Amino acid sequence: MQQEAHIFDGQYRAIKLLGSGAFGDAFLVEDPKDGSLVVLKCLKMARDNSRVLDEARNMMLTSNDHVLRCYRAWIEPASNRCCILMEYCDGGDLEKHLELAFPFSESQLVSMFAQLLMGLDHVHLKHLIHRDIKLQNLMFQRSTGMMKIGDFGLSKALQFTDEASRTRLGTPLYLSPEIVSGLEYTRKTDVWSMGVVFYRLMTKTVPFPATCVNELYEYLVKKRAVHPCRLREGYYSESLGDMVMKMLTKSRTKRPTPRELLSLPLFNAVLCSWPWHSPRLKGTSCLFVCRPHSSVNVRSQPSLSAERIGIFEYGDQVFVASERVSAQGRTWHRVLYPLEGYCIVATDEDLHLFQRVDDPARCSSIPQ
Repeated sequence: MQQEAHIFDGQYRAIKLLGSGAFGDAFLVEDPKDGSLVVLKCLKMARDNSRVLDEARNMMLTSNDHVLRCYRAWIEPASNRCCILMEYCDGGDLEKHLELAFPFSESQLVSMFAQLLMGLDHVHLKHLIHRDIKLQNLMFQRSTGMMKIGDFGLSKALQFTDEASRTRLGTPLYLSPEIVSGLEYTRKTDVWSMGVVFYRLMTKTVPFPATCVNELYEYLVKKRAVHPCRLREGYYSESLGDMVMKMLTKSRTKRPTPRELLSLPLFNAVLCSWPWHSPRLKGTSCLFVCRPHSSVNVRSQPSLSAERIGIFEYGDQVFVASERVSAQGRTWHRVLYPLEGYCIVATDEDLHLFQRVDDPARCSSIPQ
Protein backbone atom coordinates (compact mmCIF):
# COMPACT_ATOMS: atom_id res chain seq x y z
CA MET A 1 0.00 0.00 0.00
CA GLN A 2 1.40 3.37 -0.96
CA GLN A 3 2.09 5.93 1.75
CA GLU A 4 -0.84 8.21 0.82
CA ALA A 5 -3.24 5.28 1.22
CA HIS A 6 -2.46 5.17 4.94
CA ILE A 7 -4.52 8.31 5.56
CA PHE A 8 -8.23 8.40 4.70
CA ASP A 9 -10.25 11.58 4.36
CA GLY A 10 -7.16 13.46 5.52
CA GLN A 11 -7.55 12.29 9.12
CA TYR A 12 -8.02 8.52 9.65
CA ARG A 13 -4.68 6.74 9.98
CA ALA A 14 -4.72 3.12 8.84
CA ILE A 15 -3.20 0.74 11.39
CA LYS A 16 -3.69 -2.53 9.54
CA LEU A 17 -5.71 -4.26 6.84
CA LEU A 18 -8.42 -6.39 8.44
CA GLY A 19 -9.64 -8.08 5.29
CA SER A 20 -10.26 -7.87 1.56
CA GLY A 21 -13.20 -9.06 -0.50
CA ALA A 22 -14.85 -8.79 -3.87
CA PHE A 23 -16.42 -5.48 -2.93
CA GLY A 24 -13.49 -3.77 -1.21
CA ASP A 25 -11.23 -3.65 1.84
CA ALA A 26 -11.64 -3.15 5.57
CA PHE A 27 -9.02 -1.29 7.62
CA LEU A 28 -8.50 -0.78 11.32
CA VAL A 29 -7.98 2.97 11.71
CA GLU A 30 -7.46 5.45 14.51
CA ASP A 31 -10.04 8.16 15.13
CA PRO A 32 -8.08 11.43 15.51
CA LYS A 33 -10.70 12.92 17.86
CA ASP A 34 -10.01 10.55 20.76
CA GLY A 35 -7.53 7.95 19.54
CA SER A 36 -10.12 5.17 19.60
CA LEU A 37 -10.02 2.31 17.11
CA VAL A 38 -12.72 2.07 14.45
CA VAL A 39 -13.20 0.15 11.22
CA LEU A 40 -13.14 1.83 7.83
CA LYS A 41 -14.69 -0.14 4.98
CA CYS A 42 -13.63 1.07 1.54
CA LEU A 43 -16.08 -0.34 -0.95
CA LYS A 44 -15.66 -0.25 -4.71
CA MET A 45 -18.25 1.81 -6.53
CA ALA A 46 -19.92 0.23 -9.55
CA ARG A 47 -22.07 1.89 -12.16
CA ASP A 48 -25.03 1.03 -9.92
CA ASN A 49 -23.65 2.18 -6.57
CA SER A 50 -26.88 1.70 -4.64
CA ARG A 51 -25.56 -1.49 -3.01
CA VAL A 52 -22.78 0.19 -1.04
CA LEU A 53 -24.79 3.30 -0.27
CA ASP A 54 -27.65 1.15 1.02
CA GLU A 55 -25.28 -0.58 3.43
CA ALA A 56 -24.30 2.72 5.04
CA ARG A 57 -27.85 4.06 5.10
CA ASN A 58 -29.26 0.87 6.62
CA MET A 59 -26.65 0.75 9.36
CA MET A 60 -27.29 4.40 10.22
CA LEU A 61 -30.99 3.59 10.70
CA THR A 62 -30.11 1.31 13.61
CA SER A 63 -29.22 2.34 17.14
CA ASN A 64 -28.72 -0.70 19.32
CA ASP A 65 -25.95 -2.28 21.38
CA HIS A 66 -26.33 -5.51 19.43
CA VAL A 67 -26.08 -4.02 15.95
CA LEU A 68 -22.76 -2.64 14.67
CA ARG A 69 -22.86 1.13 14.70
CA CYS A 70 -22.14 3.13 11.57
CA TYR A 71 -20.71 6.56 12.40
CA ARG A 72 -20.45 8.21 8.99
CA ALA A 73 -20.05 7.53 5.29
CA TRP A 74 -18.64 9.44 2.35
CA ILE A 75 -17.61 8.95 -1.26
CA GLU A 76 -14.05 9.44 -2.49
CA PRO A 77 -14.47 10.45 -6.15
CA ALA A 78 -10.77 10.18 -6.95
CA SER A 79 -10.60 6.50 -6.05
CA ASN A 80 -14.26 5.77 -6.83
CA ARG A 81 -14.82 4.31 -3.36
CA CYS A 82 -17.52 4.58 -0.74
CA CYS A 83 -15.97 4.81 2.74
CA ILE A 84 -17.99 3.68 5.76
CA LEU A 85 -16.72 4.33 9.28
CA MET A 86 -18.08 1.86 11.81
CA GLU A 87 -17.65 0.30 15.22
CA TYR A 88 -14.72 -2.04 15.86
CA CYS A 89 -15.19 -5.40 17.60
CA ASP A 90 -11.93 -6.64 19.05
CA GLY A 91 -13.06 -10.27 19.28
CA GLY A 92 -13.60 -10.76 15.56
CA ASP A 93 -16.53 -12.66 14.09
CA LEU A 94 -18.40 -15.64 15.54
CA GLU A 95 -16.82 -18.03 13.04
CA LYS A 96 -13.48 -17.28 14.70
CA HIS A 97 -15.04 -17.31 18.17
CA LEU A 98 -16.58 -20.74 17.51
CA GLU A 99 -13.22 -22.19 16.49
CA LEU A 100 -11.46 -20.80 19.56
CA ALA A 101 -14.05 -21.31 22.29
CA PHE A 102 -16.20 -24.35 21.38
CA PRO A 103 -17.92 -25.94 23.22
CA PHE A 104 -19.84 -23.15 24.93
CA SER A 105 -21.66 -23.61 28.21
CA GLU A 106 -25.44 -23.32 28.22
CA SER A 107 -25.30 -20.03 30.12
CA GLN A 108 -22.91 -18.63 27.51
CA LEU A 109 -25.22 -19.67 24.67
CA VAL A 110 -28.34 -18.28 26.33
CA SER A 111 -26.58 -14.94 26.76
CA MET A 112 -25.32 -14.95 23.17
CA PHE A 113 -28.71 -15.97 21.76
CA ALA A 114 -30.57 -13.31 23.76
CA GLN A 115 -28.26 -10.55 22.53
CA LEU A 116 -28.49 -11.57 18.88
CA LEU A 117 -32.28 -11.89 19.07
CA MET A 118 -32.49 -8.41 20.61
CA GLY A 119 -30.35 -7.07 17.78
CA LEU A 120 -32.44 -8.85 15.15
CA ASP A 121 -35.67 -7.58 16.69
CA HIS A 122 -34.30 -4.05 16.45
CA VAL A 123 -33.29 -4.53 12.81
CA HIS A 124 -36.78 -5.75 11.94
CA LEU A 125 -38.47 -2.90 13.81
CA LYS A 126 -36.47 -0.54 11.60
CA HIS A 127 -38.17 -2.12 8.54
CA LEU A 128 -35.05 -3.97 7.43
CA ILE A 129 -34.27 -7.51 6.35
CA HIS A 130 -30.62 -8.37 6.86
CA ARG A 131 -30.58 -11.18 4.25
CA ASP A 132 -27.11 -12.50 5.05
CA ILE A 133 -27.15 -13.66 8.67
CA LYS A 134 -24.19 -16.00 9.18
CA LEU A 135 -21.36 -16.51 11.65
CA GLN A 136 -18.99 -14.30 9.65
CA ASN A 137 -21.41 -11.37 9.86
CA LEU A 138 -21.95 -11.61 13.62
CA MET A 139 -19.30 -9.92 15.71
CA PHE A 140 -17.93 -10.44 19.23
CA GLN A 141 -16.66 -7.56 21.35
CA ARG A 142 -14.20 -9.13 23.77
CA SER A 143 -13.92 -6.06 25.99
CA THR A 144 -17.65 -6.12 26.86
CA GLY A 145 -18.73 -9.65 25.96
CA MET A 146 -21.35 -8.22 23.59
CA MET A 147 -22.58 -9.85 20.39
CA LYS A 148 -23.39 -7.61 17.44
CA ILE A 149 -25.02 -8.02 14.03
CA GLY A 150 -22.94 -6.55 11.23
CA ASP A 151 -22.53 -6.33 7.45
CA PHE A 152 -25.74 -4.97 6.01
CA GLY A 153 -24.43 -5.23 2.46
CA LEU A 154 -27.33 -7.45 1.41
CA SER A 155 -30.11 -5.97 3.50
CA LYS A 156 -32.99 -3.97 2.07
CA ALA A 157 -35.15 -1.24 3.54
CA LEU A 158 -38.83 -2.06 3.22
CA GLN A 159 -41.61 0.48 3.18
CA PHE A 160 -44.01 -1.67 5.18
CA THR A 161 -43.38 -4.22 7.92
CA ASP A 162 -45.05 -7.12 6.09
CA GLU A 163 -43.80 -6.32 2.61
CA ALA A 164 -42.12 -9.28 0.95
CA SER A 165 -39.19 -9.58 -1.43
CA ARG A 166 -38.36 -12.09 -4.14
CA THR A 167 -34.62 -11.38 -4.50
CA ARG A 168 -32.46 -14.46 -3.85
CA LEU A 169 -29.48 -13.33 -1.82
CA GLY A 170 -27.47 -14.74 1.04
CA THR A 171 -25.10 -17.62 1.80
CA PRO A 172 -26.38 -21.09 0.69
CA LEU A 173 -26.09 -23.03 3.97
CA TYR A 174 -28.07 -20.33 5.76
CA LEU A 175 -30.84 -19.99 3.15
CA SER A 176 -34.40 -20.67 4.28
CA PRO A 177 -36.81 -23.06 2.52
CA GLU A 178 -38.80 -20.21 0.99
CA ILE A 179 -35.69 -18.67 -0.57
CA VAL A 180 -34.43 -21.98 -1.97
CA SER A 181 -37.92 -22.56 -3.41
CA GLY A 182 -37.95 -19.12 -5.03
CA LEU A 183 -40.94 -17.97 -2.98
CA GLU A 184 -41.57 -14.60 -1.41
CA TYR A 185 -40.23 -14.05 2.07
CA THR A 186 -40.24 -11.56 4.90
CA ARG A 187 -38.16 -11.10 8.04
CA LYS A 188 -38.79 -14.72 8.99
CA THR A 189 -35.94 -15.55 6.60
CA ASP A 190 -33.52 -13.88 9.02
CA VAL A 191 -35.00 -15.97 11.86
CA TRP A 192 -34.24 -19.17 9.93
CA SER A 193 -30.68 -18.06 9.19
CA MET A 194 -30.15 -17.10 12.83
CA GLY A 195 -31.46 -20.55 13.76
CA VAL A 196 -28.73 -22.09 11.59
CA VAL A 197 -26.20 -19.88 13.41
CA PHE A 198 -27.50 -21.04 16.81
CA TYR A 199 -27.43 -24.68 15.66
CA ARG A 200 -23.78 -24.28 14.66
CA LEU A 201 -22.89 -22.65 17.98
CA MET A 202 -24.47 -25.61 19.80
CA THR A 203 -23.06 -28.42 17.63
CA LYS A 204 -20.26 -26.99 15.46
CA THR A 205 -22.08 -28.42 12.45
CA VAL A 206 -24.94 -27.32 10.19
CA PRO A 207 -28.49 -28.70 10.27
CA PHE A 208 -28.46 -29.45 6.52
CA PRO A 209 -24.91 -30.29 5.28
CA ALA A 210 -25.41 -29.46 1.60
CA THR A 211 -22.66 -28.42 -0.80
CA CYS A 212 -24.86 -26.46 -3.24
CA VAL A 213 -28.29 -24.87 -3.47
CA ASN A 214 -29.80 -27.84 -5.35
CA GLU A 215 -28.63 -30.29 -2.69
CA LEU A 216 -29.86 -27.94 0.03
CA TYR A 217 -33.27 -27.87 -1.65
CA GLU A 218 -33.44 -31.69 -1.44
CA TYR A 219 -32.56 -31.59 2.25
CA LEU A 220 -35.10 -28.89 3.04
CA VAL A 221 -37.93 -30.58 1.16
CA LYS A 222 -37.36 -34.17 2.25
CA LYS A 223 -35.56 -34.10 5.60
CA ARG A 224 -35.78 -32.62 9.06
CA ALA A 225 -32.74 -31.45 11.00
CA VAL A 226 -31.48 -33.64 13.82
CA HIS A 227 -32.32 -32.07 17.18
CA PRO A 228 -29.10 -30.34 18.34
CA CYS A 229 -29.31 -31.97 21.76
CA ARG A 230 -29.01 -35.40 20.08
CA LEU A 231 -25.62 -34.31 18.73
CA ARG A 232 -24.46 -33.07 22.14
CA GLU A 233 -26.15 -35.55 24.50
CA GLY A 234 -26.21 -34.35 28.10
CA TYR A 235 -24.62 -31.04 27.24
CA TYR A 236 -27.60 -28.73 26.83
CA SER A 237 -31.19 -28.54 28.03
CA GLU A 238 -34.00 -29.72 25.78
CA SER A 239 -35.55 -26.26 26.00
CA LEU A 240 -32.47 -24.71 24.39
CA GLY A 241 -32.51 -27.20 21.53
CA ASP A 242 -36.28 -26.91 21.15
CA MET A 243 -35.96 -23.14 20.70
CA VAL A 244 -33.45 -23.61 17.89
CA MET A 245 -35.72 -26.17 16.21
CA LYS A 246 -38.60 -23.67 16.34
CA MET A 247 -36.42 -21.23 14.42
CA LEU A 248 -35.89 -23.96 11.81
CA THR A 249 -39.61 -24.42 11.22
CA LYS A 250 -40.00 -24.85 7.47
CA SER A 251 -43.26 -22.91 7.27
CA ARG A 252 -42.44 -19.23 7.64
CA THR A 253 -45.94 -18.46 8.95
CA LYS A 254 -45.32 -20.83 11.88
CA ARG A 255 -41.76 -19.65 12.47
CA PRO A 256 -41.52 -17.42 15.58
CA THR A 257 -40.42 -13.78 15.63
CA PRO A 258 -37.37 -12.70 17.65
CA ARG A 259 -39.61 -11.22 20.33
CA GLU A 260 -41.70 -14.38 20.60
CA LEU A 261 -38.45 -16.27 21.19
CA LEU A 262 -37.28 -13.75 23.80
CA SER A 263 -40.53 -14.29 25.70
CA LEU A 264 -39.66 -17.96 26.33
CA PRO A 265 -38.90 -18.90 29.98
CA LEU A 266 -35.42 -19.88 28.78
CA PHE A 267 -34.45 -16.19 28.69
CA ASN A 268 -36.14 -14.99 31.89
CA ALA A 269 -33.01 -14.98 34.03
CA VAL A 270 -30.65 -13.41 31.49
CA LEU A 271 -33.18 -10.67 30.67
CA CYS A 272 -33.14 -9.67 34.34
CA SER A 273 -29.39 -9.86 34.97
CA TRP A 274 -28.05 -8.41 31.67
CA PRO A 275 -24.58 -10.02 32.20
CA TRP A 276 -23.06 -8.16 29.24
CA HIS A 277 -23.94 -4.79 30.77
CA SER A 278 -22.88 -2.90 33.88
CA PRO A 279 -24.06 -4.54 37.15
CA ARG A 280 -26.14 -1.43 37.82
CA LEU A 281 -28.61 -2.59 35.17
CA LYS A 282 -29.35 -5.85 36.99
CA GLY A 283 -33.06 -6.10 37.73
CA THR A 284 -33.99 -3.32 35.29
CA SER A 285 -36.42 -3.57 32.37
CA CYS A 286 -35.42 -3.34 28.72
CA LEU A 287 -38.12 -1.59 26.70
CA PHE A 288 -38.44 -0.44 23.11
CA VAL A 289 -40.37 2.45 21.62
CA CYS A 290 -43.39 0.65 20.20
CA ARG A 291 -45.26 3.41 18.33
CA PRO A 292 -44.05 3.66 14.69
CA HIS A 293 -44.67 7.38 14.31
CA SER A 294 -43.70 8.50 17.81
CA SER A 295 -40.47 9.83 19.23
CA VAL A 296 -39.79 10.06 22.95
CA ASN A 297 -37.98 12.97 24.56
CA VAL A 298 -35.52 12.21 27.35
CA ARG A 299 -35.24 15.04 29.88
CA SER A 300 -32.79 15.77 32.66
CA GLN A 301 -35.58 15.85 35.26
CA PRO A 302 -39.19 14.52 35.35
CA SER A 303 -40.57 17.79 34.04
CA LEU A 304 -41.70 18.98 30.60
CA SER A 305 -39.75 22.19 31.15
CA ALA A 306 -36.48 20.37 31.96
CA GLU A 307 -33.62 20.23 29.45
CA ARG A 308 -34.07 17.70 26.66
CA ILE A 309 -30.94 15.54 26.57
CA GLY A 310 -31.92 13.05 23.87
CA ILE A 311 -34.60 11.40 21.75
CA PHE A 312 -35.66 7.77 21.35
CA GLU A 313 -37.37 6.67 18.14
CA TYR A 314 -39.41 3.65 17.07
CA GLY A 315 -37.53 0.41 17.72
CA ASP A 316 -34.88 1.97 19.98
CA GLN A 317 -34.18 -0.05 23.11
CA VAL A 318 -33.83 1.59 26.51
CA PHE A 319 -33.16 0.36 30.05
CA VAL A 320 -35.34 1.86 32.80
CA ALA A 321 -35.55 1.50 36.57
CA SER A 322 -38.24 -0.86 37.85
CA GLU A 323 -39.97 1.89 39.85
CA ARG A 324 -41.69 4.75 38.06
CA VAL A 325 -41.73 8.40 39.08
CA SER A 326 -44.85 10.56 39.43
CA ALA A 327 -44.43 14.29 38.74
CA GLN A 328 -46.56 17.08 37.28
CA GLY A 329 -49.56 14.77 37.05
CA ARG A 330 -47.66 12.35 34.77
CA THR A 331 -45.88 9.04 35.15
CA TRP A 332 -42.22 8.91 34.15
CA HIS A 333 -39.60 6.24 33.53
CA ARG A 334 -36.18 6.83 35.05
CA VAL A 335 -33.89 6.05 32.12
CA LEU A 336 -30.60 4.36 32.99
CA TYR A 337 -29.17 3.44 29.58
CA PRO A 338 -28.10 4.45 26.92
CA LEU A 339 -28.87 7.89 28.39
CA GLU A 340 -29.58 8.88 31.97
CA GLY A 341 -32.70 10.96 32.47
CA TYR A 342 -36.50 10.74 32.46
CA CYS A 343 -39.17 10.10 29.84
CA ILE A 344 -42.95 9.92 29.93
CA VAL A 345 -44.50 6.44 30.09
CA ALA A 346 -47.53 7.29 27.93
CA THR A 347 -48.96 10.32 26.16
CA ASP A 348 -52.40 9.59 27.56
CA GLU A 349 -54.23 6.81 29.38
CA ASP A 350 -54.40 4.51 26.36
CA LEU A 351 -51.36 5.36 24.23
CA HIS A 352 -48.35 3.57 25.69
CA LEU A 353 -45.06 4.50 24.09
CA PHE A 354 -43.04 1.53 25.32
CA GLN A 355 -43.20 -2.25 25.33
CA ARG A 356 -41.01 -4.83 27.01
CA VAL A 357 -38.44 -6.35 24.67
CA ASP A 358 -39.52 -9.84 25.79
CA ASP A 359 -43.24 -9.16 25.26
CA PRO A 360 -44.37 -11.19 22.21
CA ALA A 361 -47.51 -9.09 21.70
CA ARG A 362 -47.41 -6.59 18.86
CA CYS A 363 -47.01 -3.11 20.33
CA SER A 364 -49.19 -3.79 23.36
CA SER A 365 -49.15 -1.91 26.65
CA ILE A 366 -46.39 -2.62 29.13
CA PRO A 367 -47.54 -5.20 31.71
CA GLN A 368 -48.13 -3.52 35.06
